[in-house]
Amino acid sequence: MPPGLLAAALKAYRSTVLAMAQYAATACPASGRELQAYLIKVGNTFTPGLNPHSLEESGIDIEKQLHIWSNQTVQHLNKTANEVREILLVLAKTGEDVCERDQRYAGKFIEITQQLNSISHLDDISLVRSMVLKSAAALKNSTAKMAADGKESMTQLRAQVSSYEARLEEAERLASRDCLTGIRNRLNIEGQIERRIRERKIFCLIMIDLNGFKQINDTYGHAAGDDLLKQFAHEVGAFSHSDDLVGRWGGDEFLIIADSPLSDSEFRAQRLKQWVCGEYDLDLQASKVKVELSASIGVVESTLEDSCASVVQRADEAMYREKKSARPTTSESQSA
Repeated sequence: MPPGLLAAALKAYRSTVLAMAQYAATACPASGRELQAYLIKVGNTFTPGLNPHSLEESGIDIEKQLHIWSNQTVQHLNKTANEVREILLVLAKTGEDVCERDQRYAGKFIEITQQLNSISHLDDISLVRSMVLKSAAALKNSTAKMAADGKESMTQLRAQVSSYEARLEEAERLASRDCLTGIRNRLNIEGQIERRIRERKIFCLIMIDLNGFKQINDTYGHAAGDDLLKQFAHEVGAFSHSDDLVGRWGGDEFLIIADSPLSDSEFRAQRLKQWVCGEYDLDLQASKVKVELSASIGVVESTLEDSCASVVQRADEAMYREKKSARPTTSESQSA
């Protein structure tokens, strides 16, 4: 293929991938942000020097990620639709119950009113007194029952609303979590950064990227790579402070929001590297593999002029500066 045609094809392919990234996040933010981060990262690798084999592998990976995204989106939309449908049914049933109850008591009050009207035509004072007392007792009894029914209906409605609130809170919690590792996802982390910026709070970002992760994926497969990501996320979470916000930024990148000064965050980042880097066990079908893993870490402190994009970009650049100055280490040994 002529070089000019190959370059044009790569450019068109990259534009298509980046457009998919943008519209996936717009169509369904709950499931699209992670796909967006992945597609942007992949799209940025489409350079004129990319070999056809790598391009083919990227296509296979993109197809897999699109399949995962489509399943997650369908599940999210179906769950949301079911929850809205159930809430509407509860409100409709409550409205019907209130209407039926009001009609029942309206009929009772009409009956009592008719009895009271009939008293005006009586001359016997004792009979008048008896009927007034009887009507008053009926009115009191109906009012008490109405109040009791109303209280019971409100109690039931409150219980149902509380149940749906709890379910919606759980749905929101799940929507804010990374489906693979269980830690916060990119959408949640972005929201936390933007909130701090709105409140003009100074904070630090610790960006972490695994060294040589693609080699592990290529050698042992995506299942082993996913297992490694889950283990690594657990170690990062175990090290972090209780008030730190730990999330998966996308692919093999993780981000920590630390409400601490830069000097303290830099010191903690060095300790974090000692904690999370080292030997990990991967269980394969026929063997167990020990992988030596390292990571590159960048730390920045926000400024009052920062946006979410600018502070993340600075953290990303700091991480890549360290990555360029270090050599990835990925050695392994196998045992049956």
